[in-house]
Amino acid sequence: TRLVLRAHQGGRVETEGAELSMENYRRFRRLHVTARDESPGGEFSLLLESHGDPRQREEFSAAAYLRLDNARLKRLQPLWRLWLDRSADARLAGALQAKAQVSGRWPVLRTQGQLEGSSLQIGGASAQRAKANWSLGTQAGAPLDAQIELGQVAVGNPSAETLQLQLEGTLAAHSLTLRADSK
Repeated sequence: TRLVLRAHQGGRVETEGAELSMENYRRFRRLHVTARDESPGGEFSLLLESHGDPRQREEFSAAAYLRLDNARLKRLQPLWRLWLDRSADARLAGALQAKAQVSGRWPVLRTQGQLEGSSLQIGGASAQRAKANWSLGTQAGAPLDAQIELGQVAVGNPSAETLQLQLEGTLAAHSLTLRADSK
C-alpha cells in the first residue's frame, strides 16, 4: 500500500508499505497509521484513541501514541518547507528514534516520551547526537521532568561540544538548568 502526504500548497512525501486502520465502537474510536520506507529504512507509527462523546467534555478523553524508528528527516523536507518563510533555511536531515504519548482531556493533559537522534540538521543548526526524555503535565501540581542533551552542536560558527537542558519541579514551581561545554 502506498501512502502519500501532500500539503494543500505543494510538498509531497510518498512511502510504500503503509497501513491505515480505523475502529469505531459505541464510545471508543481508534485510528492507526503505519508507514515504512523500504529503501532508506525507517518506520512511522501513529495511534489515536478516544473514549466517550467529544461533545460531552466531562465524559471524553483521548490518547495519542507516536513512534519513529530510524525515521529519515530528509524525506519530510518538502512538508517542512511549507511551515517556513520562503527565505528561511529549510534544510532538514538526520535520523530519529522516538516514542511519545499524550493523554487526557484539555486542559488536563500529560505527555511522556523519549527521543534519540543522530546527524541532525534543522536549517542552519546541527547536532551530531540528540537525546531527550520527558514526563510533563499541564496541571499546576503535575510533575515536570525533562532532560535534553545535544552533542557536537553548531549554529553557524558558534559551536558546543555538549548542551544539556534540564527541567524539574511542577508547573507552579520549577527550575530550568542549561549547561554548555565548548571546545
